[in-house]
Amino acid sequence: MYAVILRSLLLVATTSACDVSYDFGSSADAVTTSLSVTLTWWQVLPQPSKPNVYMSTATGTACNSGYFGAQFHGDGSTTLLFSMWDAPSFQNNSQFVFQSLPGSPNCRRNALDASGKSTGVQCAPGIANETVKLELGVPYVFNMSIIYQNVSGALWEVSMRDSFTGKVTSIGKIFFVDVPMGLPSTCRTLGRSQNPPASGLSSYTFQEYFEQPRNFLTSATWSDMVAVHHLGGGDGKEHRPVGIISECCDHGDWKHGDTVNGSSASCLPPRCASPAIHFSMGPKLLLDDAIVRDHPTCLGPPPPPPPCPADQFCPLLADPNAQGGCATEAESYPPDLPGVQLHQQQVDRPLRHVP
Repeated sequence: MYAVILRSLLLVATTSACDVSYDFGSSADAVTTSLSVTLTWWQVLPQPSKPNVYMSTATGTACNSGYFGAQFHGDGSTTLLFSMWDAPSFQNNSQFVFQSLPGSPNCRRNALDASGKSTGVQCAPGIANETVKLELGVPYVFNMSIIYQNVSGALWEVSMRDSFTGKVTSIGKIFFVDVPMGLPSTCRTLGRSQNPPASGLSSYTFQEYFEQPRNFLTSATWSDMVAVHHLGGGDGKEHRPVGIISECCDHGDWKHGDTVNGSSASCLPPRCASPAIHFSMGPKLLLDDAIVRDHPTCLGPPPPPPPCPADQFCPLLADPNAQGGCATEAESYPPDLPGVQLHQQQVDRPLRHVP
């Protein structure tokens, strides 16, 4: 239910991420056209540093999925981002080159977390040579809404409002073609699924270290998510998440020696009107025991069992579900073990411990 939103963030060796999915309860099927959520950065330490960190909310329409949020970059700059993929299935139409089209100067077709041909549209103020300076402790309100529609589709915009100065920045506008390309008009709502298209609410939020170095501390909160049907004919009712699926746990790329810890701690309804998800990530953070218990592979795979003593062996059983273990040679092959067939070559060759 919560994996229907496409996430093509490839967690390769240079990426560490922690994500939390929302639980919308009875609002999961709500028909809405506008979503707001607030981001507050608390720390990016030490300063000056070379952080490359992204705080993002992933969501989508009933036909297109993507994410938006804010980034700190290693050169000291900050920026905003709004990226959406083409619909997973549609009919070609000679009138439209693509199913999703840039709708403002700060948007362009892009391969989106991949290489090769474009797979969607990416928007950022920097594409139009605009700069954005994010500050710590300021609640930034992000909004994704339909701002225009015609017989061919709808134009969506993501904007960000600085709650301290009141300044509103347009991150970008994207036009999604629907009916002319064989897609339903329900594409003009927020969606809980894109294949097949379905109106509703589904979202997750994440903190990501997308490049080295990662030896710095970041702390930020996503809060006050609310969705409404703001167009004519809508009831204007607010729909909020009722909770989260689970807190997140991240230990970086432990396969390559990275030990950056990341986790979340949330204020949930009824204490908070919407979940306030506080993310922290850094090389010296300790992970809460309860979170590690909920995510048993967070710190990497369990250590392998110790090797068998020299005078014991591991039976090579035909049962693929057999667990590792040690036994004496005499105990290794009980002749009446149900469902186990041993081949002569298994008996003749040296035995080894199989974890």
